[in-house]
Amino acid sequence: MKKIIFYVLITALSFSCFAETGINWLTNYEQALTQSAEQNLPVFINFSGSDWCSWCIKLDKEVLSQEEFADWGVQHFIFMSVDFPKNTTQSPEIKEQNKKLKTQYSVNGLPTVKIIDSTEKVLLSTGYMNNHTPAMYIDHLSYHLGWTKGTVRNDWITDFEQAKKQSAEKNLPILADFSGSDWCSWCKKLDKEVFSQQVFLDWAKDHVVLLMVDFPEYTQLPAAQQAANDALAKQFDIKGFPTVILIDETGKEKARTGYKAGGPQNYISHIESLIGQ
Repeated sequence: MKKIIFYVLITALSFSCFAETGINWLTNYEQALTQSAEQNLPVFINFSGSDWCSWCIKLDKEVLSQEEFADWGVQHFIFMSVDFPKNTTQSPEIKEQNKKLKTQYSVNGLPTVKIIDSTEKVLLSTGYMNNHTPAMYIDHLSYHLGWTKGTVRNDWITDFEQAKKQSAEKNLPILADFSGSDWCSWCKKLDKEVFSQQVFLDWAKDHVVLLMVDFPEYTQLPAAQQAANDALAKQFDIKGFPTVILIDETGKEKARTGYKAGGPQNYISHIESLIGQ
């Protein structure tokens, strides 16, 4: 009897914590698509093994269950859980639906996050991001969905032609960051220590045009963006990450560098020496 009471209490607490986030996790796929169309919001599908998969549990604990993420997320997504638990009973209908969805969206590991629109078009494929706070995960989603609400890379352009146009109009060089944003440790250090710092961003507004050329492993870029980035990597003979290249308005390389320790002010001085300021 005590065991039953304990189990009920734990279950109740779990539901209580879940409810506090403000996210309404749907489990019916057709309902999610309907709400997506009605509210003109994409669907955030979390493929998870909620009671056994350690990385799934970490994603939930570190990001999805956090109020900061929930407050932002409910304004941007319809949320759906596609769960594959080992110790929780599901209806035969949900089990069959989830099995079909796993095949439909080519899910080979858990957790996998798929962002889709109401027509079932995949906008983004991602998952657990190591050491990401809710704010960092929000920025990760925003950047790769091409939104403007990211916290770190708002000031960066991803289109080379647009960067060249701004370079010519402002008479400023392009600073292109060739990066592996979600896997390359030195890229992450450069971003955290320099490129995401307000001191650097304030300086950049009057001195360079910022171009991000990303090669993530855990995030699927739009096909056109991936092709454009691949072409730039070939054009500039990129051998490793991060590679930072200073480019003029015609697309000609002027100098290249990479990670430098010392924080934003030291990096600013380093870039200024390369561009002769």
